Amino acid sequence: AVWFVNETGVDGFRLDAVKRINDFFIRDLIRKVRGEYRDDFYVVGEYWHQGEAEVDNYLDNLDFERSE
Repeated sequence: AVWFVNETGVDGFRLDAVKRINDFFIRDLIRKVRGEYRDDFYVVGEYWHQGEAEVDNYLDNLDFERSE
């Protein structure tokens, strides 16, 4: 990811089907990229599940900060 950002200059990622990728890998990827560049490096992921509890669990594993 760091190589890709350096080569392309992108300021964010869109990640598809993230529920098929290990939660903690995604969390560490986001931490690494934001640590290398800046805290507002944009990352959005597509995760669909009809159960709200499963989505909440995923977000908790990512240490997602909810704004209310």
